[in-house]
Amino acid sequence: MFSGTPTTSVYQSTGLPSVPGGSTTRVLAPLRKAVRRPVPMSSAPCSGLSASAAAAGGAATATATRSATLLATDSIVLDGTAADRDGAISEAGALLLASGAVDQAYVDSMHEREKSVSTYMGNLLAIPHGTNEAKGGIHHSALSFVRYPDGIEWKGKPVKFVVGVAGAGDDHLGILANLAKVFLDKAQVARLEAATSAEEVQAVLGDVEA
Repeated sequence: MFSGTPTTSVYQSTGLPSVPGGSTTRVLAPLRKAVRRPVPMSSAPCSGLSASAAAAGGAATATATRSATLLATDSIVLDGTAADRDGAISEAGALLLASGAVDQAYVDSMHEREKSVSTYMGNLLAIPHGTNEAKGGIHHSALSFVRYPDGIEWKGKPVKFVVGVAGAGDDHLGILANLAKVFLDKAQVARLEAATSAEEVQAVLGDVEA
């Protein structure tokens, strides 16, 4: 459905006001300023790609041994079945639920967050995650990954990769920073598009850690 070179447009997709004329209630603002002073999720927006990538250098070094547990092969789907954004959120959320990382209330809150601000990040990526109020439903930090080879529409934007995020405590800061680092690299995005096994996806996202 969607094709072409991924964009490198980067925005804060949680917690900031929305683009004038958009359907969300908050603006997707450029990300570079946000990473300079990251604060807990309860009081600051999650960063998008460019700013998160800038923060990744410091955040990624201490917990490399945990990365494999964040994205289990059982939480990777190479051919998603959802036809639209809401279905994709449910599909990513169901994988988090099946892994034992979250409860159903957290999955429900992933839809609630999307109503207030889009989790589309650019570069064919969306990162649905729950609301601050639902963080108590996270049992441990984890990711899920669903690829849609033909693409789906995410509020008018093309998305091929949906990464469900559950970040316990402040883990979301490191997780989003490292996701940004991967998806700003066109070669890594190409590897994800070409992957034929869950292990190949896990190899690409192996540096995504809390």
